[in-house]
Amino acid sequence: KSQCELAMTAHIMIPSLDPEFPATLSKKAHALLRQSLRFRGVTVSDDMEMQAITDHFSPEQAPVLALAAGCDLLCYRTEKAARHAYESLIKALESGGLSPERVLDAATRNRDLRNATHEIQATLPVEKPSDIAGSQSHLDFIQVNFSEN
Repeated sequence: KSQCELAMTAHIMIPSLDPEFPATLSKKAHALLRQSLRFRGVTVSDDMEMQAITDHFSPEQAPVLALAAGCDLLCYRTEKAARHAYESLIKALESGGLSPERVLDAATRNRDLRNATHEIQATLPVEKPSDIAGSQSHLDFIQVNFSEN
């Protein structure tokens, strides 16, 4: 079976869990997801350019904190901010502020998701989606590729 599981973090504060960081940047929130809930898929941030992040963390800090906390994929709405985040991550890796193992872990999860997505896309029927949505072949496809049984 293909594994295409994603969880998006929210930039919300949960003081009882982590009084310092919003969930996206919180190692405690990610530990809850990975350990207590046993989530093994890709964790993706909400838009890192939202004010809940930009009002409290610098453009250099936020991507490093998010990746170090456990986000595997960071979302940016502008290319300029994404490139800046990339440069910040490179600097953090070079200075020892970000673990190479954590980056490799995230890269592995993203690669596995990409491969699983490509595998599923290869099995999708070519017909128009409106012709197959809800059809028996569509329901069978979902059952084979996404059911837990």
